[in-house]
Amino acid sequence: MSRILSIAEWESLEILPIPKLVSENEKGTVYTILKVGVLFAKNATDYKEKEHKEYLYLPTITVGPGVNQCAFRLPLSLSAWAFDQVALTHSGDIAFPAEVEFGVLNDRVYAEYIL
Repeated sequence: MSRILSIAEWESLEILPIPKLVSENEKGTVYTILKVGVLFAKNATDYKEKEHKEYLYLPTITVGPGVNQCAFRLPLSLSAWAFDQVALTHSGDIAFPAEVEFGVLNDRVYAEYIL
C-alpha cells in the first residue's frame, strides 16, 4: 500500500472492522499489524469541528500477513495511539509486525498489544 497523502485518500479507505464487546470477558479481533501511519490534516474541516481541534492526525493501519496486506483507516479516537506508535517506531522502541487486539468496550475503542 502506498502512502496516504490526502484527506480524500484517507476517506476512501475502509474502516478497520472492530467488534463491539458486551463484557470484559469477550475478546476483540487480533490483527497482524505491519505498519501504522498518520496523515496530518489541517484542512479536515468536517472532522475538526466534530473533534473541536485546529488540526487532526488521521490514523491509518496496514494489516497482513504477506500478500494479503490491506490498509484501513482507524477511528479518530485512536489518533493519539497511532501517533504514539509512529513515534515509538521511529525511536526504535517498537517494531512491526506485531499482534494487536482491537475492540470497543463501554463505548471506548481500544488497541492492545498481544505479548
